[in-house]
Amino acid sequence: MQAREIILTAENSAQQQIEETKKQQVERLEQLEKVKMDYLSSFSLVEELRTEADKIFEEMKSFLSEITFEDTQMK
Repeated sequence: MQAREIILTAENSAQQQIEETKKQQVERLEQLEKVKMDYLSSFSLVEELRTEADKIFEEMKSFLSEITFEDTQMK
């Protein structure tokens, strides 16, 4: 009878450890998913900023070209 109780106790302990490990793995997976989403969000923001910077750069080039053209015509 004692051997059976020891076996049941060991099985219960093993099952609890398995459940705890599963819970920890789910928590880690959720953390990784959050990190991934933060990364993708940051990457998206960087792309938006790059696009906006490119637009501003092109506008400045156009503006400088106009000023140079007007300056040349005045001389």
